[in-house]
Amino acid sequence: MPEEPDNQQTKAIFSDEAKRIAATAQKLTWIQPSRHEYEPAKKAIETTIYTGAEKIDEAASVPVIDVAGSATRGTILHKLMEEVLTGETKDDVETLTNRATELLSQLAVKPSTDPSAGIAPRELAETIVRTLHLPEIVNMRQRLLPEVHTYSRDTSESGETLISGISDAVALGPDGVVETVIDWKSDVDPSVATLNTYRDQLTAYCKATNAARGLLVLMTPGKIVEAGL
Repeated sequence: MPEEPDNQQTKAIFSDEAKRIAATAQKLTWIQPSRHEYEPAKKAIETTIYTGAEKIDEAASVPVIDVAGSATRGTILHKLMEEVLTGETKDDVETLTNRATELLSQLAVKPSTDPSAGIAPRELAETIVRTLHLPEIVNMRQRLLPEVHTYSRDTSESGETLISGISDAVALGPDGVVETVIDWKSDVDPSVATLNTYRDQLTAYCKATNAARGLLVLMTPGKIVEAGL
């Protein structure tokens, strides 16, 4: 049986080989902006991108509305908005109130007549109608496509990044290209830090769709923060 050759690998050779393997390994990162996993580059943070009617600090300084906010309230508002934009549900207050009551029933949540004490179907309906009548939304209503799955891929020297998520709505141009990304937010009293987090998410979706414009729609106070790339 032939003798095995001596191992000629030194500590220096091993270290060099390990470095070469690490250098050729491809790093793959998968992030979902809506789950707070998106961290924008420092350059993006330093750049002011708000040019619309509201700035971050202005949007966060509105009087607190007497509405009990919750994740369930936000989920129902998103569902109602989706159904209105797809044509499944009419956009009048009475129809929306009835539909909100149905959705609460499906979630085994007792509806409230006082929006400050619980989830009130009529308050939800009025919030949807008020949002739909915001000038920016009125102007693009017929071009809005709700709940759009969004994916993008970015490759750099540090590796490959895959971004996936669902845009609440996008506005399409005449050529079918995404012009604006919309993010519906149900927060009653968002802080500046929260709005900045939402801004980062929206900017990620704008980049993923090549949309030049993004609208952060604060449904409860009826305000819009405009963002772009």
